[in-house]
Amino acid sequence: MRQRLLTRPWFAGLSAAWQWRLTSLPVVVVGALFAVVATVAVLCAGTTDQTLAASSLFAVWGFNFSGAGLAEPTDFPLHRLRGRLVRAATARVFALWCGLAGLLLLTSSSHTAHTYRPSMFAASTTLMVAGTAASLKIFARVRKLSTELHRRAQDVIRSLEEIRDAAEPDERRKLRPGARRSWDALHVVLRNRIETGFHLQGTFVLPGPAIRSLETAVMAAIDAPEFDAVKHRVALSRLRVIRAACIGHIDTLV
Repeated sequence: MRQRLLTRPWFAGLSAAWQWRLTSLPVVVVGALFAVVATVAVLCAGTTDQTLAASSLFAVWGFNFSGAGLAEPTDFPLHRLRGRLVRAATARVFALWCGLAGLLLLTSSSHTAHTYRPSMFAASTTLMVAGTAASLKIFARVRKLSTELHRRAQDVIRSLEEIRDAAEPDERRKLRPGARRSWDALHVVLRNRIETGFHLQGTFVLPGPAIRSLETAVMAAIDAPEFDAVKHRVALSRLRVIRAACIGHIDTLV
C-alpha cells in the first residue's frame, strides 16, 4: 500500500506516525468488516435463513484459510512484528470458529426434527472440543515461535557484540563464522509462518524484503574488514526490535 501512496507527494511529506496510521487502515477495515459480518450472521441466524448466515460465516473462514489473511502491511515490518504475531493468531482462531459456527448452522438447518437433537448435541460438543484444541494449538505455536525468535535474535546480538568488543582484527576474524551461523539460524526462523506450518497459507514472520534488508545489515556488520560502529549500531538496533517484540510471548515450556 505504501508503494502506491509514495507516488503521491502529500504522503511522502507526512510524519512517520501518520504514514504508520494510513498503512494500517487495510488491517483495521478488513478486521472490522469480518467482525461485523460474523456478528450479524450469528445474530440473524435465529430469525432469517440459516443457510445464508452459514454462507457468510464460511466466507470469513474461506478468506482467511485461502491465505489472504488480514492484508498485513509490509511497511515498518520490524516495529509491527509484535502486533503481527498477535493479529495472525487471533485472525486464524476467529476464522476457525466462524467456520465451525457456519457448519453447525448448516447442519442444524437441515436436521430440524426432534429425533436429530441427540445427534446434533453430540456433533456440536465434538466440534467445540475440536475448535478449542485447535485454537490452543495455534496460540501455543505463536508462543513457541516467539521464544525461538527471541533466542535466535539474542544469539546474533551476542555474536555482534563479541565482534564489536574484540580488540584485535585477528580475533574479530575468528568470531565471524560463529556470527554467520547465528544469523543462519535466525534466518530459518524468520521464514516460518506465524499461525500455521503450511507454507501455502498464513502470515510470514517478516515479509521477504524485510528479511533481505535485515540480512544485508547484519552481514555488513559481520563482514566489514574493519570495525564499523555505524553498521553494528544499525544491525543491533534492528535485532533488538525483534527481540523486544517477542518478550510478551515467551514460553520456554511449550
